[in-house]
Amino acid sequence: MTATLIDLDRPEPPEEPRPLPRWASRRVLRRALLLLPLLLVLPLAASGPPVPPRYGPPIVVPLEVSADFVVTPGGIFFTDPGGAAVRAVAFDGRTRWRTTVPASYRILGVTPELVLLTTQTPPSRYLVLDAATGAVRWRHEGRVASIGERVAVFSSDESDFDSTNYSGHLVARRWSDGAELWRFEGDPRQVFSVLGWDRPSGLILADGDSAEFVEPETGTRVPLANWPGSGVSRTVEMAFLLHGILVAVETRGRAASAYGYDPRTGSPLWTVAIDWNNNAYVGLCGPHVCLPDEGGSTLAVDPRTGEVVVRYPFGLVGSGPPGRLLAEVASRTGRTGTILLDAATAQVIRSLDGWAWLGPRNADVVPIFRTVLMETQVALMSTADGRLFSLGPHRAESPCDATGMHLVCRARGGGLLIWRYATALPPPTR
Repeated sequence: MTATLIDLDRPEPPEEPRPLPRWASRRVLRRALLLLPLLLVLPLAASGPPVPPRYGPPIVVPLEVSADFVVTPGGIFFTDPGGAAVRAVAFDGRTRWRTTVPASYRILGVTPELVLLTTQTPPSRYLVLDAATGAVRWRHEGRVASIGERVAVFSSDESDFDSTNYSGHLVARRWSDGAELWRFEGDPRQVFSVLGWDRPSGLILADGDSAEFVEPETGTRVPLANWPGSGVSRTVEMAFLLHGILVAVETRGRAASAYGYDPRTGSPLWTVAIDWNNNAYVGLCGPHVCLPDEGGSTLAVDPRTGEVVVRYPFGLVGSGPPGRLLAEVASRTGRTGTILLDAATAQVIRSLDGWAWLGPRNADVVPIFRTVLMETQVALMSTADGRLFSLGPHRAESPCDATGMHLVCRARGGGLLIWRYATALPPPTR
């Protein structure tokens, strides 16, 4: 047998050049002319839409962190274990300030200028800190009835600490300095909180047969015509301000209706029959209002007219970037999943069973997470096409929180993991 040894390191000898036939040169020239427009377009295509950002390697902050930490564009805020102090940490891991507080306080919310703390048990007390320095701005005793962008409304009612409805004296204070803006003395009617904190808010004063909408900054009261919550078996479950329209949900057992009001005039605008259950979602779906419908589906209605624009075949929670609907599937069994939809056609772009989204939903890339064997796994999803991108081998523990530029999770064994946006996508995860 004869064996042939092939040296893989030695390059093959070049072939002898062969003359081209006369017609070949014309064909090559013709092809070159056809390819010329493509060659001119390629540089333009390469400088097209920017690649969605990704999170770079995480920063590890070795601090004991409570479960109520809040992530904002200005940094991370949390109470020390036991609640003995409040701490502000920058995204590079530096502690910006630490303020000692009574141990029973927890963080209720953070604005760009303020940190709001509240007691965890009655009697209700509130402490407002300067978000930049940690200095105490002002204090208040009494339950919060509504938290808006610039105003907080407090109630003197301590009868049921866990209730979302209030009665008694109401006082509105400006967030920046605690100044009193208006006060209602001894109004016996129920108080419904309408949205709050991160979007326009308000109150509804209701006694079953009638109701008024209260503008939180001025205390102006607008009577609501044909208020639905009258009758023994009729209950108004909730009320929201969505795209400038007051949306109230009235239930009659499983049957229910959603009502749209103009909060400036109190005039009713529309009524839509809906299907109600404990997992039902009423909220924003892009430019529309989402309402629950039969069979676990969702109606997207025009906020001005109540006209059904799109019917989604899912029970949805959430909104998304322009043209997209990033939503959490509400499962009656308790299991959740995340789906990415085309907002106009309801076509499913990506479906992820067991994953839930984090943080802002109107970004090019959003963080999503799932829990497997008591461990939280975090990844990124492109809202353009639903691709998944891994964050590497790091493992986190719930809870996690995110802004448009940072993702923060508690690390296994203590501390924080902080991911910051970089400039290119990592390899897709499988």
